[in-house]
Amino acid sequence: MSSVFDAKAQLLRVYVPEGRMKDGQGAAEWIVCRACEHGLAGASVLRGIGGYYMNDPVVAPEFFNLRMSHPVIVEMVDQPEKIEEFSGFLKKEMSGLLLCRNEVDICVS
Repeated sequence: MSSVFDAKAQLLRVYVPEGRMKDGQGAAEWIVCRACEHGLAGASVLRGIGGYYMNDPVVAPEFFNLRMSHPVIVEMVDQPEKIEEFSGFLKKEMSGLLLCRNEVDICVS
């Protein structure tokens, strides 16, 4: 009996404040562009409606303020070797990021 999952992979989540910039671009956009250049399978950007990031103020829907920086998460899934290489690249290029890696099962339906 074969597994319904096609491959083992890693998920890389990068947490960054919404207003953070890198080389004239928003940090999330910069990360997605670099992920594409490094040949990662794909990337998604998610914008949180609440939370906090290190020393930034807490943001929650009940005291929403347009001037506050919301948490942004960039997610990428690929082979463990590619995720490891890209994680190292990000660590060298940007400080103050929160990087989380998890093993995941890939299933394409």
